[in-house]
Amino acid sequence: MTMNVSQIPWYSLYGETPDAESADDIHVEFIEDRSREDGWLIKPHRHTQLFQIICIFKGKTVVHLETDQHVSEGITIITMPVGMVHGFEFGPGSEGVVISIRESALSGGEYEKSLHFLRPIIETPIITSLNQDNTSVADLKLYIQQIRQEFKGAAGGRAQSLRLLFSLLLLTLRRHLDTQHLEATGTHSDTRILARFKQLVDEHYQEHWTVTDYAEKLNTSKSTLNRMCRGGLHSSAKALIQARLINEAKRLLIYTRQPADQVAYTLGFKDPAYFSRAFKKATGMAPGQYRESHDRETFQNE
Repeated sequence: MTMNVSQIPWYSLYGETPDAESADDIHVEFIEDRSREDGWLIKPHRHTQLFQIICIFKGKTVVHLETDQHVSEGITIITMPVGMVHGFEFGPGSEGVVISIRESALSGGEYEKSLHFLRPIIETPIITSLNQDNTSVADLKLYIQQIRQEFKGAAGGRAQSLRLLFSLLLLTLRRHLDTQHLEATGTHSDTRILARFKQLVDEHYQEHWTVTDYAEKLNTSKSTLNRMCRGGLHSSAKALIQARLINEAKRLLIYTRQPADQVAYTLGFKDPAYFSRAFKKATGMAPGQYRESHDRETFQNE
């Protein structure tokens, strides 16, 4: 059954509407407590104002992220930015925690000075697997356990302690990603520019900015931006811009009843035929074929 974008649930916490607010900036719950009662299935949804870290310590997991699907097994850390459509199919007996923090809490206090360093994991969804003997695992588990204890307790300074521990968790995860995935980006300046580039693409992809437009906005050259993209994101700047357009086209085809021509106009294409050719080149299917072939029943319709 086709669903509209407005029908994809917006939650504070999963299954709780935006007015069901918690007094805490940070919330912690066990995956097994939430998922067991729902048949180990968390249907696709999105959060109004929460950034989340999902820590899976045991079990196989299918992660539905926007229009993509990822399979992980064992110790897995997932970051989920605000507004990102996501869902999970956990294997029975899975264990882990979901730590949620209000987006507004990330813009000040303990996080403000290090926000430029943390931005890549706050604004971009990340799925990373950890080996049991990885030194990061012990540190991450320690901070997660301390966060859980503070969350359940009522000691003085509880709120500040939670924020500080969450900051340590973010920093540890960011350092782990530095050693595992971000070495190719060169300098931390490159990493910041790439994070800003992705933010600009999200803001302007419907305007069909050129690579030169983005480079000028970032105060760099087209060739330098391409070098950074190839080194840190393993793709050219043009391909990343095009991928953002195609990904949004997929979302509109899956979640709305808009005809393909209207999808083209929504995405800033002046010629629907050109959009159709570009979409088919990227996916191997015409827009109508993609819509028909997609398994919509995996998405929540309520």
